[in-house]
Amino acid sequence: MSSYDFSGLTTAQVRLLQNGGWHVSDASTFTQPSKRTVIKLIERGLLVETLAKRDGGLFYVSEYDVPAAVRAALAARKAVRK
Repeated sequence: MSSYDFSGLTTAQVRLLQNGGWHVSDASTFTQPSKRTVIKLIERGLLVETLAKRDGGLFYVSEYDVPAAVRAALAARKAVRK
């Protein structure tokens, strides 16, 4: 049984978890998630925000990672639902 709370997530939040987060290199595939999309995930410990330097450190961009333990719990949850 997982200690992570996956209840009540929006489609965008589930997609973000399934994609393993979001990085600047993903920008051509899908757009950076909104703060509204990530805030609940961060509060629940499902997502970690990091700042990535861009253009030689002239500015920073928020990137998001799904921790390995959360990925495993999400995969186990999906396997049980099938």
